[in-house]
Amino acid sequence: MVANVMSQVLITTDWLARRSNLDPGRASRRQRMIDSPYADPRVASVYNRVAAPLQFGLPARDLVRLLRLPDGARVLDVGTGTGAVALQATAEVGPAGVVIGIDAAMAML
Repeated sequence: MVANVMSQVLITTDWLARRSNLDPGRASRRQRMIDSPYADPRVASVYNRVAAPLQFGLPARDLVRLLRLPDGARVLDVGTGTGAVALQATAEVGPAGVVIGIDAAMAML
């Protein structure tokens, strides 16, 4: 299942890249993401230290509990931000599991 998801992500990413080159409106949205404050490592650092634990710590824990991930599970966290859900999932899946987090804002990772 993870391989299927990853191939879908790659296909979608390629499709979006081609679309953004053809449509100037889409390119400007892409530029807005690049210019996002979350792309600034200083903002991401404060967010990770202050906002993420207060806003997402408990909800991330509750979400992972609801998922009832088995030992050895493979998890893909899309839009992981600073990884609140990914960190909780890592504890659940154990050393045999794999958790991958991806985010459009590289500074958040």
